[in-house]
Amino acid sequence: MSFLSEITKQTNGGNFVSFNNSFSCSEYKIIIVGTITSPSGRKGNNGFFYMSPKNRMYKIIDNYFINNRIITHFDEYKKKWDIASLKKELCDKKILFLDTVESCSNPKNSWKDDDLKSIKLDYQSFKNIREDALVVANSKNAYFSLLKILNENNQTHTVYLCKLFRSFSQSGWNNIFKKAGI
Repeated sequence: MSFLSEITKQTNGGNFVSFNNSFSCSEYKIIIVGTITSPSGRKGNNGFFYMSPKNRMYKIIDNYFINNRIITHFDEYKKKWDIASLKKELCDKKILFLDTVESCSNPKNSWKDDDLKSIKLDYQSFKNIREDALVVANSKNAYFSLLKILNENNQTHTVYLCKLFRSFSQSGWNNIFKKAGI
């Protein structure tokens, strides 16, 4: 059974939970949305998203700001696991990360969305997203589950899909950040 068919069911969820409650930023201009942080991204991360050493997102963000002559320290924070400073820098840059899945089971301890079971979507975290925020889904599963969340919440918001997130170009992300006004 695939992720998309699994989210059509309303379940109680599982013990693998999102980090949505651990990060808030009221002045964000862009929300980067995933499904749920993978097991490799959870190791040693002290309750925060996207902390896998292989994650390209911080390098993409760094490159954008460095090219615009703005100093960032994401790599430094990541190496030191300085989560508080990382969260502050993201808020300073007006970037918010959220996951669409509130909880699920991950019996295979896999990074693949299709291996997730008992998926419960996070309707609450998206209830009051800012109308002026640019919302970008980093996968088709995040995109379709976010559309389901917004529909259930009676919200209309344009959601952009970064097709092939892992191979999406720096220039593509630069355009997204510019469009968000950061």
